[in-house]
Amino acid sequence: ERGVRNCVQAEAKRQNLSFPPQERDARAAHMQPDAGTIRLGLQKAARACPPESGGRLTPEALAMLNYQADMDIFAFLQGLQSGRNPGAIWTQYMKDHASSADSGLFSFSAMLLREARIMWQILAGEPTSKMPQQVLSAKTVLARKLGYAGVGKIWDLALQADKGVKSGERSPQQAFERLIAELFRLFGAV
Repeated sequence: ERGVRNCVQAEAKRQNLSFPPQERDARAAHMQPDAGTIRLGLQKAARACPPESGGRLTPEALAMLNYQADMDIFAFLQGLQSGRNPGAIWTQYMKDHASSADSGLFSFSAMLLREARIMWQILAGEPTSKMPQQVLSAKTVLARKLGYAGVGKIWDLALQADKGVKSGERSPQQAFERLIAELFRLFGAV
């Protein structure tokens, strides 16, 4: 959270924006730990302010910075990898998506593919979206443990689940259950 707070402060300074430090801290607690998202969020908030504000973000504009992730997919993957029970994260996710038509499969799959892409970039030494150093370190450890084959398998599993539903082979619930079972199997082998 401190890394997000520092990123918000640095980006606000770069964009000549100002707001009270307590507001920065409150907003940072609800922001995605991604420098690009923070930059774009501050730009959006600045555009929502009246021109006479002079770069001072209004409470209404600051409210635009709130972010609530569906699920901390990386925490879920870390739980799988470490052998800890990622059940609390999973239970909350399923509760939140119980009424959706696809049981949350497609949003889960999208988050999973994003994490796999980031881990692939880390393995390849390519630049990734800016994130706090401790998050990058944790993702680097997991990426190295999985290797290219493991990260590629995550892609394969997520795309198989999507295809199973879109082709009519499986219901969203069946595809989701199979995806999670295969992820448990993959991380059990790491």
